[in-house]
Amino acid sequence: MLKKVMKAPVNLYFDITPIDKVIGYFTGDIDRCDRHFWGCLEWISHVCVDTITKVGIACYFSPILGVAILLNFGIVHYYSKYTAPTKEEIRRVQRKKGRRMHTHMHQSCEGMPVVRAF
Repeated sequence: MLKKVMKAPVNLYFDITPIDKVIGYFTGDIDRCDRHFWGCLEWISHVCVDTITKVGIACYFSPILGVAILLNFGIVHYYSKYTAPTKEEIRRVQRKKGRRMHTHMHQSCEGMPVVRAF
């Protein structure tokens, strides 16, 4: 985003938009991204610790549950080998489908400085 703004034509964008407004846009966006990132990281760590604690307590009081969990992980790992080629094919199709949309988004973003100036 910064690269696009810095490469914008001077007579169309920087003459019309004050520098404090441009800096305000960037700092606001970066601040929102930082707050969201740390909030998500806190949530993920809370969920992981909570899950590990609950499974540990359950396995302590019922060792058969621990064996069942390990057996379940083994079965999932065994069957994941058979689904891996299908997953890769789905990813390939999704990437191909997304390229056209990315091209349209890129063209739209290229014209944004000009559109904003007018």
